[in-house]
Amino acid sequence: MTNYFYYLIVFVCLIALTGCISSGEISSISITKSKPFPSLQGSDLNGYSKQLPESFDAPINIVAIGFLREHQKDIDQWVAALDKPISNPHVKFFELPVLSQMSTASRWWLNNAMRMGVPAIARPRTITIYTDQEKFLKIMDMNKEQAYLIILDRNHKEIWRSAGFLDAGAVKTINQTINQVLSNEKRRKH
Repeated sequence: MTNYFYYLIVFVCLIALTGCISSGEISSISITKSKPFPSLQGSDLNGYSKQLPESFDAPINIVAIGFLREHQKDIDQWVAALDKPISNPHVKFFELPVLSQMSTASRWWLNNAMRMGVPAIARPRTITIYTDQEKFLKIMDMNKEQAYLIILDRNHKEIWRSAGFLDAGAVKTINQTINQVLSNEKRRKH
């Protein structure tokens, strides 16, 4: 029995020291007139701390926001449908699981479970937020039962929004919106 316990401890320590990320922080949430998107603190699935909306630093930021595990199905569909816009160097794509506050151990377990289930390419763009979920929903005028896709400009202003399944018309509108914003960016620079 003693050998079993020893090996179990060694195994758990090895797991904890290789490839795991921290529990992340519980974020306060605030909104100001100068920042249309709420100020939040989160961690990506590589364990790096991210400040929002400051991390939305591209001319166009596509942000998928989910509140429940079931929302991942919609987000995966969006990623597939938006392959072309996401690959544009002037566009950044983010996935934001916005979750209720929970204990350190629960956050650690959930962050690492998500990390194991998410491909390496998606880990830097997936920023987990633990905050007052109800306050976030109210500020953003969202419903917890739906996943949302929003487009923010470089000033973090929302320029487009959708919820749930994206049909071909929505994808076309997204592409037109991206082209229009990039065209305006070019004109502004000249």
